[in-house]
Formats: sequence, C-alpha cells, structure tokens
Amino acid sequence: MSAVRARRSPASRAWIWLVALLLGLVLVAVLVIALFDLWPEPPRRASGPPPGQVVVPLSSVPLRAFEKIRREHLFVPGTTNPSVAYLDPEDVRAQGIMTTSEILGRVLARDKASGYAFTENDFLPPGTREGLVAGIPPGMRAIRLPAERVDGLFGLRAGDRFDLVSTVPLNRSVGGEIDMTGVLGGQGGLSASGMSASVQLIVQNGYVVSPIGTRAAPVFSQTLTRGAINQSRPIQEIVIAVAPQEVFAVTQALAVKAELTCVPRSGNSEEPVADPSNLHGNGTAHPGIGPGGMSVVETIRGAERGFRAVPRSGPDR
Repeated sequence: MSAVRARRSPASRAWIWLVALLLGLVLVAVLVIALFDLWPEPPRRASGPPPGQVVVPLSSVPLRAFEKIRREHLFVPGTTNPSVAYLDPEDVRAQGIMTTSEILGRVLARDKASGYAFTENDFLPPGTREGLVAGIPPGMRAIRLPAERVDGLFGLRAGDRFDLVSTVPLNRSVGGEIDMTGVLGGQGGLSASGMSASVQLIVQNGYVVSPIGTRAAPVFSQTLTRGAINQSRPIQEIVIAVAPQEVFAVTQALAVKAELTCVPRSGNSEEPVADPSNLHGNGTAHPGIGPGGMSVVETIRGAERGFRAVPRSGPDR
C-alpha cells in the first residue's frame, strides 16, 4: 500500500500545482480587468467642426443673473471638454451668437439654463460689475424690503415694474402710538367708520432687482445657563430699485410702520417706461419729502412717549 502511495505522490503534487497555476492566472486576469475599469480615461481632444460649420460655446451649468461668465462655465463639469455645438456660419450671424472671447468676463442680465448659446441680449452692458448691484438700473437706488411689510409682492419677478402706496391711519396718538396727520403729504380719506387715513403714492414705476428670497439673519441672545448664543432665523426679503428722491419716502414709511401696498404695472412691451430720474416732473420729489416737507418728532407726555408728524419750514440748517 505504501508503494502505491509513493508512485502516486508525484502526480498528485503536479495536479495541485496545475490547479494553483490556473487559479493564479484567473486572479491576475481579474486584477487586470479591475485596474482597467478604475483607470481614469484620458481626456479626449475636441474634434474639429464638420466641414462648413463653426464652433459655438454653450453654457455647461445653470447660471444665475448678475453672474460673471468664467471659463469653468463653458466646460463640461469634471472634465476638460468644452461644451460646444456646431452651427452654420449663416445661422450664427443671423442669431447674433457670441464667441468665447466675447462671452468671458461679461455679466448676465438674466438666468441662463445649461446647454444654450449666448447672445448680446443675455448680458448687461460691458464693464458692469457682477453681483446684486449689476441689477440696479442706471439712475436708481436699491432698497431691501421685508416681505411681510408690503402686500402684493409675491409673484413678482426680476425686472417687473410696480408702484408703491403708503397708507397711515390718522389721529393715532393714544398710548404712545403714532399721530401721522399730514405725513407724506398724502390724500386723506373718510371710511364708513368715520376714521380717516393718509394715502400716498411713494414709489412710481419701481423696479424689482431680486424677487422674494430667504436669507438667514443672525440672532444674538443671552441666557443664564448657556451664556451668549448666536443663532439665525429665516427672513424673506425683496430688493427693489426706486428713484433717488423716493428713498426718503420709503424709509420714512418703514420707520412709522405705515401699511405698504405694491401695485404691479403691466408687463406688456407697449407699456411706456418713464425715466426714473424724472418721474415726478423735472426731478421734483413727492409732496412732503425732504426739506420743506414733513418730519417726524418724538413727543413725551408724562410717562407716555409717541411720535408726531410736523411740517418743515425750510432746508435743515
């Protein structure tokens, strides 16, 4: 029996080595395939345009209004491949499609989806600074308004036009409240209950720079157990542009907590757009605005404090 085992031993060892070799080859093949799958694909060179066509750059990612175009906006994300299309030269000239050198550094006038070509209508004038200030029309000033302070703002988009009306109930002086008789030089009206109010058009042909959005406002609080705590709360705001002479009226209306109502204007292309620097006749301000108009002073009656509108006799000295 031992002699038989001795004669079979070399064959058994050869068979074991053969199996081990085959398993090793299979393992090497698996590793090679895995390495090829994980190996990054070399960047492909952009092939030239077909005969008779030109290269047109496209937006590779969604872009926001008032954003400056940079090179990364024209390349497929994560690659070195430009986002382009091939068009006939006649179509490019007819549609006014811009080249890469004409696009870089320009500031967008509106949002731009990915995969679209650029024309001059997509941009603000050359030299415009990027950011929120880019959306302020020339000759106007921007103001941030809390959305809860103005009725009728929801639904407005960037570029929409509107008027702003301020309403203040008259003869409110009890308990430290505001007596706004004659403030802003508005028109008084009599309601069914006998209460009158001052109504004033404080913004005419205003402009929406940025629609209602939410931002986190910092809130600081002091506690006995945890000490100082810095938190944040969401605030909905809208950025509007008004004529320079209207800034005083809007600021005053916010200070006296007047009821503000937004009156949207027509978005029809035939709607005339007045010059924002001359909305009220030769650049004059609303009645009651600025020197010679109305002012608000604090009044103290014993333990009660309040505010009252008083006329100004002339320029501040």
